[in-house]
Amino acid sequence: MPAFTNLPTDLLRTFIAVVELGGHSKAGALLGRSQPAISLQIQRLEELVRAPLLMQEGRTIQPTPAGEALLSYAREMVRINDEAVGYFHRATMAGVLRIGLPTDYALSVLQNTLTAFLGQHPEVELEIHCDLSRELHRMLRAEELDIIIATMPQPRMPYLSRAWVEQPIWAAAADYRPDPDRPVSLGAHLEGCDYRARMVGRWNPSGGAGRSSIPAPAYRACRMRCRTGFASRP
Repeated sequence: MPAFTNLPTDLLRTFIAVVELGGHSKAGALLGRSQPAISLQIQRLEELVRAPLLMQEGRTIQPTPAGEALLSYAREMVRINDEAVGYFHRATMAGVLRIGLPTDYALSVLQNTLTAFLGQHPEVELEIHCDLSRELHRMLRAEELDIIIATMPQPRMPYLSRAWVEQPIWAAAADYRPDPDRPVSLGAHLEGCDYRARMVGRWNPSGGAGRSSIPAPAYRACRMRCRTGFASRP
């Protein structure tokens, strides 16, 4: 019978915390363990995978190439573990769940999902907070929110559970034709929006700079401006 190597989720959870928080002490504070206990867990995990997982760079701890490879597996394994536990504990779920969402996602994407969740967990009360992604990250760090869906300014951030990549496309009215002698009107959200910063920074038609139209705080307002030819947006 072949010998199997199992990677305990508590070790993986500790490894993720050390990488994302940048140190054993911070990970210990998050997980309620002492720094020596965190070090022993990392050592045990390295023994199981037979590779060093962390390295010291100045005052910060970074994952080794083997650690980077394990990190994606670890996140997915911990996520599946928590999802399975949540399934079997669903009958006991109660209380207030504070969710942070960008305005774009709040209604157009997640309304049906949140409604279905409430139907399955009637004892749970949802508090939905809509704001810019950077503000949602701040509120999560301050423990003012329990979970958020937001854009990330960098590939690795604390408390990350799942990440995916979306490729924005430019949108305009069907009959829109840009005039090379005039700046292009851009429809954008308010100042501080990550998509706005990327859009304005990358748009450079014919060597000239595009200009933003009046900022629209709502996704539907931006979409309507594109449909009517008033502006373009990604």
